[in-house]
Amino acid sequence: KKNTKPKEKSWKEFALWMHEVHNDVTLRLISAEAALHGRKRLTFEEEEAAIWPSTHSCRLCYDGKGKWNRDNVFNYLRTEYWPGGIHNWRFVVLDKNEYASAPRPKFRVERWTLIRAGMIVAAAFLVADIARQRYLLRTGR
Repeated sequence: KKNTKPKEKSWKEFALWMHEVHNDVTLRLISAEAALHGRKRLTFEEEEAAIWPSTHSCRLCYDGKGKWNRDNVFNYLRTEYWPGGIHNWRFVVLDKNEYASAPRPKFRVERWTLIRAGMIVAAAFLVADIARQRYLLRTGR
């Protein structure tokens, strides 16, 4: 099978496209919410809060005219989502070592939950047995 590894430029364009779609959808959802409350336009602060990355978190992502600097946005996305690089070009994955050492939450069941579950199961068996006995009395079997 022929190795059809995508070019770096296509990865870059895909990441930037996803970034634009994400921001467009976020703005549409917030605008729709504002319209439900009778407002026709978002405030500058609302738009600023909806756009990602914010000017506070990535000053270099914006040029002097308020437009995106696509190269800097891509660099920001790369450091944010792929800090260890893209390990397999077929899958966009995060650095697994970052999450391997995180403590896993312990699964704990409260005693009352077990008692309640047992009571529900016992009640279900009791109801089924009563229904079976009534059926036997009605049919005579």
